[in-house]
Amino acid sequence: MSATPSTSQILRSLRPSLEAIGLVRRRDSFYTMDTAPGFAFCVGLGSTVGGHPKGVRGVWPVVGVRHDPTERLLAQFRALRTPLMHTVGTPLGYLTPMKQFREWELSTSQQYDDARYDLASAIQEWGMPFFRAYDSLESLLQALDDGLSLDAEHTRPVVLLQLGRIDDALAAASALLAGLPPEPTEYTESVREWVARFNAEVHSRVSEEREVR
Repeated sequence: MSATPSTSQILRSLRPSLEAIGLVRRRDSFYTMDTAPGFAFCVGLGSTVGGHPKGVRGVWPVVGVRHDPTERLLAQFRALRTPLMHTVGTPLGYLTPMKQFREWELSTSQQYDDARYDLASAIQEWGMPFFRAYDSLESLLQALDDGLSLDAEHTRPVVLLQLGRIDDALAAASALLAGLPPEPTEYTESVREWVARFNAEVHSRVSEEREVR
């Protein structure tokens, strides 16, 4: 009797199908495709065990756009920030005509070949247009307004800074301080430190531009 496949084995079984549409494996659950300078199309593979037969997983792709300069600045401003796989993104099911969360039942056997093909085809048909819609700083800003980021409050001022909208960037950063309780906590201090680092970067850039002129 064959051993029950693990989650890692099931996710690895998707590799040929995903590489066939141009994605590059970074780890079992994460693939990317570099396109516009600084931008990458990202696919993360989530999985669930419950509600599925033994040896089968429900796999749900999250498709997104990663803008490396934005992510580097975010890491610079908050040293303890957990890196995100993407700057903006959404579970793939919401981009399909069904417009709802969806899992693909998968295992490692050949009987799931059609499911692997269907998942890869769905990424190509519905995920890649999502990427093309948000492959510029201007469109990233719109994506933040549309609720497509887990970290919109911090990401918005960083995108505005790169667009050269200095006053808007400073205002967005200051908005992070609004409503913070006066009593210092670990969270409030981390927010204040983030804003201080951001403001210092803005003023540094403004000073450099003035010197160039």
